[in-house]
Amino acid sequence: MPKLKPIFPRNTHNKITVDLEQGLIVKKLSLEIIQLERFKKEIRDFPIETREDIFSLIERFIYGEVLSQKDLKIFRLEKNIKILEFRVKDQKGNWRAISTIKKGKYLLMVYAFHKKTQELQEKDKETIRLRIRNFNL
Repeated sequence: MPKLKPIFPRNTHNKITVDLEQGLIVKKLSLEIIQLERFKKEIRDFPIETREDIFSLIERFIYGEVLSQKDLKIFRLEKNIKILEFRVKDQKGNWRAISTIKKGKYLLMVYAFHKKTQELQEKDKETIRLRIRNFNL
């Protein structure tokens, strides 16, 4: 049974639901997913299996499962920008889908890319910053 606890951010309201397939009561984060058009275009270039794996991780996160650091890294890009990096590794390399939570109720998917280096490159960080800052609800 997955560990269930509030994940991110603290003001996100949890809904209690019943997973009929598993017969479990689960905490579901009340998050609506918003995909930027650029994100949709980028994720379309991923192999189909990789896309499925990324969206499976996102779904598991929203249903309150605590993901391992292999699958999800949460960190501050700067003081006011906290991001979630969903991670998939396959035979073709490392794939990332970057998101943030806006107003405590939207999971904003901002950037998807094939990662080629250990650290997040500065150009990728700047792309993420700009997309988050330019998005208005």
